[in-house]
Amino acid sequence: MSSTWRRRSAIIRRAISTPWGRVPWPCAPCRGCVRGIYRDEEQTMQVSVASVTDKGRVRPSNEDSHYVSGQGGLFIVCDGMGGHSAGEVASRVCCETIVAHSGRLEQAREVYANSRNLQDLRALQTAVVTVLQLASNEIFRQASRDAAQAGMGTTCTMLLLAGNHKAIMGHVGDSRLYLSRGEGVHRLSEDHTFVADLLRRHAITRKQAENHPQGNVLTRAMGVQSSATVDTMVFDLDEGDTLFLCSDGVYNYFPEDQELGPLLAQDVQRAAEQTVHLALERGGHDNCTAIVIRVDAFERGEAQPKINAEQRIRATRGIPLFAHLSYNEAARVVGMAQVVHLPANTTLLREGQPGHEFFVMLTGQIELRRSGQLVTMLEPGAT
Repeated sequence: MSSTWRRRSAIIRRAISTPWGRVPWPCAPCRGCVRGIYRDEEQTMQVSVASVTDKGRVRPSNEDSHYVSGQGGLFIVCDGMGGHSAGEVASRVCCETIVAHSGRLEQAREVYANSRNLQDLRALQTAVVTVLQLASNEIFRQASRDAAQAGMGTTCTMLLLAGNHKAIMGHVGDSRLYLSRGEGVHRLSEDHTFVADLLRRHAITRKQAENHPQGNVLTRAMGVQSSATVDTMVFDLDEGDTLFLCSDGVYNYFPEDQELGPLLAQDVQRAAEQTVHLALERGGHDNCTAIVIRVDAFERGEAQPKINAEQRIRATRGIPLFAHLSYNEAARVVGMAQVVHLPANTTLLREGQPGHEFFVMLTGQIELRRSGQLVTMLEPGAT
C-alpha cells in the first residue's frame, strides 16, 4: 500500500534568532509591563508581559522572587520556604542562578532555531532541566554552609519561549503555570504536594483536600537536596494565548481554574494587578506573585496555511488512541510533534516498507492503495 497527500503545501520552518534581553536583578519595578518582539526568518512574534508581587496582608516579608525578560522569553516565579528569611534567600538564589546560566538556554535555543528538528527541541528541554538542577544545587550548597539557612528551599516554575510557536515549562513545587486559550483555562503544571498526590491517586476528595492538615507539605522543592526532580512540558502557542505564572498565595483564592478566565482576558497589566488584588481582598495570607504573558501576534508568510495548536489538540483527542487524554496530556503530545506540509502526490508510505513515524492528518486527503489499486480516501483525523 502507498499513501499520497492530495493537497499541496510547504514544510513549516520557523525559529527565534534574537539575542536575549536582560532586566536588572531583582526585577524592577515589581509592577510593570514589558513588550517583547521575537524575530526570525519567517515570522515575528510579539508578546506583552506584566508582573506584580506583594508580601500580602499577614507575612512580614516577601519570600517570593520572580524574573521577567520580555526580550529573552524567560519568566520565573519562585516561592521560598525556611525560617529566619531563609525562604527569601532560597527564592532569590534560584532566580539568580537560572539567569546566570541562561546562556546554556540561549545556546540550545539557537541550535534549535537553526535546525528546527525534534532532537534539538529535546536538547533544549534537557537544558531547561540542567539549569534548574544547577539552581537547586546552588541553594543546597549555600544552605549547607550556613546553619541559619539549613533546610531552606523554594518552588520554581519557569517558562521559556522556544521559538517555532513552542514554549517549554520547567517546574518544581506548587507554584503554577496556566494557559488561557479561547473560553478555557488549563493548568499546565502539577502541584508537587502531599495532598495533590492523594488527589491524583483518588485517595481523597477535592472537598477533603480543601482543609487537609498537610495541605502545604511539598513533595518536591528546589534546594532541599543537591538535585531536584524537574517536570518539563513542551507545548505549542497560538495567537491570543495568555500564560499565567503565579505563587500559591494567588491561586489559593481561585479554587476553580475557570474563574481566572475573565481576569486573564483583560490587558496584561490589569490582569496581573487584578489577580493579586483579589487574592489580597480575599485574605492575602501569603505572598502573592503573578506574571501574565500575552501572545499578541504571529506574522506568517502568505504561503503558510494556518493550523493552530488548538486545532491540532482537537484532532489528537479525536483519535481513539488518544481519546481519553486530558487537555494537558494532549497538549504534551502535540508539543513534541511537528507539522509538516507535503506537496500533492507525495508518497508518504510504501506498501511492504516499515514505518518509523506516527502521522495524524490535519487537512487534505490521502489515497490508500494496494497493488496500485485505490482502496479508500483518508480524510482529516486519519492516522
